[in-house]
Amino acid sequence: MAIACLMIEALESFRQGWETSDGQSKAAFCFFFDATDSFGVFRGRGQNFYTHVRCGILHQAETTGGWKIERKGPLLSADSRTINATRFIETLERVLNVFCDELIEASWDSPEWKKVRKKMNAICKNCKAQALN
Repeated sequence: MAIACLMIEALESFRQGWETSDGQSKAAFCFFFDATDSFGVFRGRGQNFYTHVRCGILHQAETTGGWKIERKGPLLSADSRTINATRFIETLERVLNVFCDELIEASWDSPEWKKVRKKMNAICKNCKAQALN
């Protein structure tokens, strides 16, 4: 799940065209869950997910606030705090594939590609690689 959390933050940075998610991590999860139909069961829960799952796992190696991660059941259980990690990763993979497919279909000058280039240029700058035009 730690990798999934990092993936959500990175994917949302590309979608938003953020050069960095510094100071925007919580917003990334809120935007992601509120805008992604495949994760509709998480709508309105982005802030809690960020605090209790993302930060819990990445900073303390555990979920907090009663959140649990299992490998059974629905994507998000009826108690709204138990995540099926297998389904979560599968759903995230589908969301990433849809994003990539949308970029394939979009023109190079589209708003989507402009945001992706902005993020990629920031990555290239950090790596001291040549920027994209």
